[in-house]
Amino acid sequence: MDVTTKQTVEWIAPDGCFIGEPLYVSRPQAHPQSPDGSRNGSEPVAGDHQHSPTADEDDGYVVTLMHNARKQQSSLVILDAKDPAAGPLALLNLKRALPFAFHCLWSAQHHGPS
Repeated sequence: MDVTTKQTVEWIAPDGCFIGEPLYVSRPQAHPQSPDGSRNGSEPVAGDHQHSPTADEDDGYVVTLMHNARKQQSSLVILDAKDPAAGPLALLNLKRALPFAFHCLWSAQHHGPS
């Protein structure tokens, strides 16, 4: 949703498919910043790249898992954050179906047992 105009856009998954929690990933060479130059939000950044202070906040990708209940297949869906209604830029079918509502956290720090 554009918080200024309140306009929303959406991509609807095919019938029988269920979408997991979306994740925003900045496009390399892009990095959202607030007017004071600090990071805007907690979006993960794709790797250690130099980031443009003038990049749009939606200059990146929306990544999510999709479970196809009819085929018992899971896929990684990659959408353009500027135009998610255009549909997937890529749809990567996984070798195994993941349980619906699979949840994870990407972190540079170790959070497991010692």
